[in-house]
Amino acid sequence: MNNDGTNIQPRDGGTSAGKKLIANSRRSRARLEELDFDPLEKQVMLYRRLVKEDEWWENLKAGTSVVDVDADGKKKKTLRYSGIAHAAILAQMQKIGNDLMRYGYGRVPENVGSGLEAPPPLQIGLTGSKAQGALQSIVIDVSPKVINDDED
Repeated sequence: MNNDGTNIQPRDGGTSAGKKLIANSRRSRARLEELDFDPLEKQVMLYRRLVKEDEWWENLKAGTSVVDVDADGKKKKTLRYSGIAHAAILAQMQKIGNDLMRYGYGRVPENVGSGLEAPPPLQIGLTGSKAQGALQSIVIDVSPKVINDDED
């Protein structure tokens, strides 16, 4: 029970229905500008950090181990190459690369055919009077032609 004697669950104080942000709306863009946040820029910056991390793992792989020392020169620990950690970095790089690719290229649906199949020919049926005879049809081949520039 609430302090006023009602048995109604209080609101959580979160966002109300009126403050719902819709993707790519003017209000959403204004909110991102207000927060000084550019998602595309942040992804590019993260990708650059991952490239540096990948280079570090590649160098560690070539050197087999690195000894980490403190300011006094005492050995703290020995770092060794981890294929699992390196693979995780590469997977993150691939995901961010795929996400960033949307901005440069149109996304191709994976469940649609490859587009290599030729469309069926366009067929137009012509009809006339019975005195003219049987039905006639015109077939127009609209399949793409392969142009070979090597031939003269």
